[in-house]
Amino acid sequence: MIKPDRSTDTRDYGFFRCSQVFTGTSEVVYMKNDMPHTSAAIHPQSGTAKIQFSLSSAAEIEAGRGLWIDWPKGSVAVSTADSLVSAVIAVRGVATATATMEVCAR
Repeated sequence: MIKPDRSTDTRDYGFFRCSQVFTGTSEVVYMKNDMPHTSAAIHPQSGTAKIQFSLSSAAEIEAGRGLWIDWPKGSVAVSTADSLVSAVIAVRGVATATATMEVCAR
């Protein structure tokens, strides 16, 4: 689980950025409720990958009962970015092989 921490980089004050390399399913990135604008990118090294977001509560997600919605781009084989719905609770990546996921919010 990754929770936003804006205290480490004052150059991007007001923004949260996260990047992680993963295989299968990434760690869940939880968004703060004062960050209604979220963009995500996925960079598959091979195979396909997609971004999923959830509107379920953090408690439901942590209990394994959260519902995940595929982003509109679906599964992609090349680097792809998109904005998500106006406010999300959490974001994760799902890949058939290794991929890099980036999330940026403000």
